[in-house]
Amino acid sequence: MLSTGVHLQEALALAEEMLPRLLRKRIAPVRKAVDSGKSLREAYSMVPIFSPMFVKMIALGESSGHLSSSFARIGTQNQESLKKIMAWANTLIEPVLMILIAFGVLGFLLSMYLPLFKMSERF
Repeated sequence: MLSTGVHLQEALALAEEMLPRLLRKRIAPVRKAVDSGKSLREAYSMVPIFSPMFVKMIALGESSGHLSSSFARIGTQNQESLKKIMAWANTLIEPVLMILIAFGVLGFLLSMYLPLFKMSERF
């Protein structure tokens, strides 16, 4: 939004509206701090949910005058880290699901064949 000419306060207000209620409450101090005249770096450093790397990249973007490209880089890095986390979770979840399915099949087979075995013992 910043690269298209939208003012920072408007961009923060629009971004805040797009967030879920829980995050909106945690992000609201950022917009209020920027509205009161603090720098974006100071505003983001007040909120503990942002990493120090995020705050440093915002500071670099502010000082160089390329804030929109800093946000683009942050977004790219967050997407890449999310992809890595999802790949890790998939490799962890897949064997667990296979084991659960195996136990389910085993339970099903035992419930089918145990009564047959008990009936064959009577004869």
